[in-house]
Amino acid sequence: MKKNTMRAVLLAGFFLAGFSALAQTAEQRKLIVKDNNLEELARLEQEQIEFRTSNYAEALRLAGINGWPLEKKGSWGERQRLMGVTEDGVPLYFTNYNLGAAITTRANKLHPGGGMGLSLTGQGMLVGVWDGEQVRISHQNFGDRVEIGDSFIGYGDHATHIAGTIAGGGTGNAAARGIAYEANIRSFEAFGSDTPEMIQQAAQGMLVSNHSYGFTPFSAGTAFWGAYWSYAKILDDITFNAPRYQPVVSAGNDNNQNPANNPSKFGYDLVNCYATSKNAIVVAAVHGVNNYTSPNSVQIANFSSWGPTDDNRIKPDISAKGVAVFSSYATNDTAYGTMQGTSMAAPGIAGSCILLQQHYNNVNGVFMWSSTLRGLVAHTADECGDWDGPDPAFGWGLMNSQKAAQAISDNGSVSIVEEKQLTQGQPYTRTVTSDGVNKLVATISWTDRSGNANTGTVDLSTPVLRNNLDIRVTKVGGEEYMPWKFADFMADAAIQGDNNVDNIEKVEIEGASGEYVITVSNKGTLVSGAQNYSLIVTGIEETAGIEDTASRMFNVWPNPADDQLTVSLPSGIEGEANVQLFDIQGRVVARESMSSPESTINIDGLSAGMYIVSVTNGSKTQTKKVVIK
Repeated sequence: MKKNTMRAVLLAGFFLAGFSALAQTAEQRKLIVKDNNLEELARLEQEQIEFRTSNYAEALRLAGINGWPLEKKGSWGERQRLMGVTEDGVPLYFTNYNLGAAITTRANKLHPGGGMGLSLTGQGMLVGVWDGEQVRISHQNFGDRVEIGDSFIGYGDHATHIAGTIAGGGTGNAAARGIAYEANIRSFEAFGSDTPEMIQQAAQGMLVSNHSYGFTPFSAGTAFWGAYWSYAKILDDITFNAPRYQPVVSAGNDNNQNPANNPSKFGYDLVNCYATSKNAIVVAAVHGVNNYTSPNSVQIANFSSWGPTDDNRIKPDISAKGVAVFSSYATNDTAYGTMQGTSMAAPGIAGSCILLQQHYNNVNGVFMWSSTLRGLVAHTADECGDWDGPDPAFGWGLMNSQKAAQAISDNGSVSIVEEKQLTQGQPYTRTVTSDGVNKLVATISWTDRSGNANTGTVDLSTPVLRNNLDIRVTKVGGEEYMPWKFADFMADAAIQGDNNVDNIEKVEIEGASGEYVITVSNKGTLVSGAQNYSLIVTGIEETAGIEDTASRMFNVWPNPADDQLTVSLPSGIEGEANVQLFDIQGRVVARESMSSPESTINIDGLSAGMYIVSVTNGSKTQTKKVVIK
C-alpha cells in the first residue's frame, strides 16, 4: 500500500478541507455540497480506511505464507498489484484496464465552433483521475492544470494518457487535444486508498471522476463475475450521500481471452468490481465513429467486457471510443502515443460529462444531480447492436453529447429536464404532446441507496434495487407504453415491460402523435418515505404542458428572433418586473425594467445562438430559452 498507515481524517478537517485553485469557485462548491450528507460520508470514509488497512494486512500475511508476489506483470505487460483478499483467502490484484474520442461522443459539437453556439471547453471545471500511477503534471499537454492529490508515487503512461483524453490541451500535437481541453485534473494513485479519497473529494464538491482499473481475472471462482460485491456497494453509498458526484468506471477488458473468462456464459456476465455499481456510469469500448448514421456505424471492441449484472441490470451503461486512442504519455514532457482498452473509453465519457455539467450550470446557475447526468447519457444515446433498446455489450448505446446538451438547452421549450422528489403513495403525472416528428422518449433515473453485497453466491439474481420507481407513458385514450429492460436470457433482445431492477427507466415511442400522460410512481415502500429522481422528456411540442398556464409569469416572442424580443406579462402580475437576457455562458447581455405589461428588447447586436430570458417579480423568477439567428 502506498502509505504505511492509511490516514484517518477527523470530521472537522473533513468538513473544512478545501479545493485548490484548480476547481470550481467557493460559491459553486457550496451549491454542489449543499445536499451532501457530510456526517455519513465521514463515517463511510473511516469505515473504508479501517477495512482497506486490515484487509491489506491480511493479504500481506498470506502473501508471506503462500509466496504471492506483491506486484506482477500481466500477459500484456500491464501492472498488477496485490490489493487484498477475499473472505476465502484468495488474492485480489488491481490492474489498469489498458488495452478522435471527442468526435465519437459528439463532444466536439459543444466546443467553440462546434455548431451549437455553446463554446464549452471545461474551463474552471475539475475532474478526478484515480489510476495505478499518477499523471505527469509537467507534460506540455496540461500546462498548469494538473495537480497531485495524494502522496506522490510516480508518473505513469496509463494515467497520463487518460488525463490527456479528458483535458489535454493539444499543445505540440493538436490530435492529442482532450474532450474538456481547458479543464483541471486532480490525480490520485488508486491502488490502496481510492474509496476514502473519493469520499473526501465528493464531500468537498468534486462532480466527476474517472476510474479505469479493476480486478484482474482471478481464481476466486465464478461468483464474482457480475456480482454486486462490496466494491460496488461502497460506490453506491458514496454517491447516495453526495448526490452530485458521478464516478465513471471502465467496464473491463475480460472478453475474447484465451482461455475464456467465465466460459459458460459465452462472453456475457463479465462486469465485476466497481462496474456493477448501480450509480456509476460504466463504459464499454468501441472503435472510433466519425459519422454515426445507424447502429451499423458502431463496432464493439473485441476485448470489452459485456454484462449484464447477476440481477440482470443494464451494465455497461454507455459506449465510447476505446480503440487506437491518441493522447499524452509520461515518458517525457512532449511524449504522445496510442492506447486501447475500456480504460481509454471511460475518460471520453468523463470529459463529456464535465462539459454537460458546465453547460447545465451555465443555463441554470447550479450543477445537476448525478441522476440527471446519468439519465441524460442514457436518454440521448445513439442506438447500437442488433436490436432496439439496450444490450449487454453497448449498454444504452453510443454517447451523444450533442443531443444531451440540446436537451439541457431546450428545457422549458421542447424538452423536460427536471429534478423532482417522489413521495410514498403520491404518483406524479404530466401531460405532454408529441411533436409528431421525433420519437417521444421519457426517462427517469435516480441515485439509489446501496443494496446487500454478495459474499460468494454464484449468479445471485436477487435485485439490489432499494427504491423501485416506475415510469409509464399512456396515449390519451389509448395504449400504455413500458420501459426497456433486459429479457430473461442474456443473448435475447431487450424487451419493454415492468422493470424491477434498474434505476434508469427509459420509454421510447416510435411514430408518436397526440397527447400522452407520463406517470411516475413506486412499488412497495420507499425507504425514508421519498426518493429524489430526474425526469427527462424529448420529442414534444413547446405547448405540451411543460409549464402550467395558471402560473406562467411571462411570454416572449418571436422565437427564434432576429433583431428584437418582446416580453409580455399576463394580467394579475403586480409591481415592477425585471428582465435579464443571458448568453449560454451565463453572462448578462441585456437588462430591462418593466413597469408596463409589455416591453421590447433590442437584440440586433447579439451573436447567433441560444439565450435565456429571465423575469423576476418579487421573490418569483422564471426563465425561457430563446434562439437568436
